[in-house]
Amino acid sequence: MPIEVDIEKFWGWFQPGFWTVKLHFETLIRLKGLFGPFIDGEEFDSNVERSCMAATEENWLLTIHASLDELNNDIVEDLSAYRDVIKTVP
Repeated sequence: MPIEVDIEKFWGWFQPGFWTVKLHFETLIRLKGLFGPFIDGEEFDSNVERSCMAATEENWLLTIHASLDELNNDIVEDLSAYRDVIKTVP
């Protein structure tokens, strides 16, 4: 089943602090397809904030992966509700 994906937000930023920094990563995508709520487009988003001592590559990767995992879980949960509908669409 083809699904079109529009990426509306995919960015990160950090907030400096006195003892720690906060890393943020935000995503917003819209899925469009031939069934259910996807006909008009269904939005999925995630917004993760992590506090750490420094904005290292490892901490950025952990933040980005946490955001993408949250996004993936939301999509899988929503698609699971339409699993039977998807199987019957020609």
